[in-house]
Amino acid sequence: MKYLFAASFFLLFCLRAESQTIRRVLLFAADSSNFDLKAQRQMLRADSAGIIARDIWVAVFTAPQKMRRMYEHYQVDRSGFTLLLIGPGGAEEFRSEEPLPAEKLFEIIDHLSAPEEGLQSQSKEKGG
Repeated sequence: MKYLFAASFFLLFCLRAESQTIRRVLLFAADSSNFDLKAQRQMLRADSAGIIARDIWVAVFTAPQKMRRMYEHYQVDRSGFTLLLIGPGGAEEFRSEEPLPAEKLFEIIDHLSAPEEGLQSQSKEKGG
């Protein structure tokens, strides 16, 4: 039993540590036939290498009635399209009501990541 507890603790610790680097792109629409949603998904699929390289997890929400709490939590309009970029710490970093080219999304992410990488390199230089 104690081995099961230790294994589950280790697994949770690893998952938590991994989640600290992942950014989430949340796509909200009234339904799966939404034109903007389809366009956004196509743009993201076209540059899947960029998604993988930046540790981006993409989730699509197309059922405002079933996923009411998600729409409310993120204050998303239930009838339109919304793209949210959620940072590693869980805070909203960017919001768009229109589809965003993958290159532009990557620019935003890279710009937001630059200060974090600078802090990490400064810490290593100081011996931290």
